[in-house]
Amino acid sequence: MSRQRRKKKDSGGDENGAPGWMTTYGDLMSLLLAFFILIVSFSSVQESEFKKAMGSLQRALGLLKSNVALMSPTQSTVYVPPRAKVREVVERMLRTMNMPEIEDNISFESSDEGVRVRISNPLLFDIGKANLKPEIFPVLDELAALLDTSNFQIIIEGHTDNIPINNEQFRSNWELSAARSVAVVEYFVDLGLDPKRFTSVAYGEYRPLEPNITSEGRAKNRRVEVFIPYADKLASQSLAERSEG
Repeated sequence: MSRQRRKKKDSGGDENGAPGWMTTYGDLMSLLLAFFILIVSFSSVQESEFKKAMGSLQRALGLLKSNVALMSPTQSTVYVPPRAKVREVVERMLRTMNMPEIEDNISFESSDEGVRVRISNPLLFDIGKANLKPEIFPVLDELAALLDTSNFQIIIEGHTDNIPINNEQFRSNWELSAARSVAVVEYFVDLGLDPKRFTSVAYGEYRPLEPNITSEGRAKNRRVEVFIPYADKLASQSLAERSEG
């Protein structure tokens, strides 16, 4: 064997091919490429599985139906359902004030439609009037602080009993319930909440909670309700209105 041929053999190469180290290097590059492809594919699977898991958890716990996107693993904020926030504020408000007349005249309700805080009339207005009583200011201040932490749409609903009213200021229960609703809206707006978030609704006597045959029933029917509808409900209602139009 010549000296030149012996030198090639000692270097690990093939007499008619590439050196042996190049074959090893090529294998290494192929393994690295396969490794990074697997990393990318695993990350995609994890994100999709994460979204599926969050959706299942949301349905199981009955969280708010909204247009808030599911959180990805890289996002740092946590979505808190407004029903939990409203409940927390109302309960803290009642504990702090420790006033039975307030507790007896405020109720919290959550349903498939949205979140509702119901305030009976004795706290808000004198009979036949639409001027807010000073006793209700701390309650509305607490609610305003809560509502200011979100961008939810807010519907203020005014209700009355069925006793007809016809005085110098109001010709009907429609007008009275409208004026009471507007009074609450204006109070919230004066505290700095965005007026574009509010809708004022007057129901008059036509959505009673109790029969109007007793003074107690009529007292419960005279009320203002702060209603926060779920975002998907608003979207479906808007779509229905557009289709009807």
